[in-house]
Amino acid sequence: MDILAGFVERVPQSRRAQLLTVCAYLSWSAGHVGRAAEWGLKALLADEECTLAALVVTACEHGMLPDWAL
Repeated sequence: MDILAGFVERVPQSRRAQLLTVCAYLSWSAGHVGRAAEWGLKALLADEECTLAALVVTACEHGMLPDWAL
C-alpha cells in the first residue's frame, strides 16, 4: 500500500481516481475499513462516477467485509 500511495502523488489529478480506487479495494479486502473508506472517498472526489469506489465506500459504511478479510 505504501508503494501505491506514493504513486498517487505522482499521477496527474485527472487520472488519480483509478489508483485511489485500487487502494480502497485492497484496503477493504484486507479488512482495513477506515483506510478503505478514506481512499474510496478520495477516489469519488476525483471521479464521482467511479462505481467500484462507490461500492467500497458503501460496503464500509455498512460494515461489510469480504469473507477472507481478517
